[in-house]
Amino acid sequence: MFEPLTRFPNIQYLGVRHDNESKYRSADVILRVVPITSLKVEFHPEVTRPLGPYQPDLLEVAMDSLIAPSLTELVIQVDDHTHENAANSRISLPRTFLCVSHFIVRSCCTLSVLVLQGLPVSDKLVVDLLKDLRGLTDLTIEDPDRMMLQQQSYPISEDLIESLHVCRPNYLNPSPNPLVPNLRSLVLKVISQEPFNAVTFNLTIASRWIPDKEYETQSNVSCLRSVELHLPDKVDRTLYFLLISLERCGMRIVVKEESYT
Repeated sequence: MFEPLTRFPNIQYLGVRHDNESKYRSADVILRVVPITSLKVEFHPEVTRPLGPYQPDLLEVAMDSLIAPSLTELVIQVDDHTHENAANSRISLPRTFLCVSHFIVRSCCTLSVLVLQGLPVSDKLVVDLLKDLRGLTDLTIEDPDRMMLQQQSYPISEDLIESLHVCRPNYLNPSPNPLVPNLRSLVLKVISQEPFNAVTFNLTIASRWIPDKEYETQSNVSCLRSVELHLPDKVDRTLYFLLISLERCGMRIVVKEESYT
């Protein structure tokens, strides 16, 4: 399906989108080296896997078909039609999502920007991916629509946030080495109705405020400069008092209620 790319030897930006009329097959996977620096995949995960031969979705075909050594930006987005059809189904992407890690390792690329928008994956799968992205500077994660998961967990969890703490290992990241040590911008869009732990969030963000250049160099951890937290409920700003001092010192901080329909 990526054969037309041979006509554009200098292509830098590539976007692929799910076509409701298309069925993807393992036979569609033919490895191609592409010079792209930015890749966006908007796909429709299978709500239910039919009996018979396995049918990969667009994300899996794209990840298994491309080698992109110059890639610096990756955006993966679930399309809106998935939300409309998922009311009575459970969607999970463990197999598909693992191919993202395989793609990055195969490409030997250094991602600086990663956006995961609406993917029904666990916090563990996200953290396992981040372990391979030491050069990442900008991270955006958006929870999937509530209808997609029902009783399943959301990717943005207290454990995921705690795993981003510079010096507090947890079960998702037991290593003393911090995840994404070059992180400078973090955006989290929470949809789960579970109570959000503001204390864990505050401590994690504070641990990444390292304005002293000398200490930043010694610790091999970049100073987090921008944070956005979007919550589904009314925000009690008194819970985020610790961040006020960081904002006064120069960190960009946005904590606000987001209306999800």
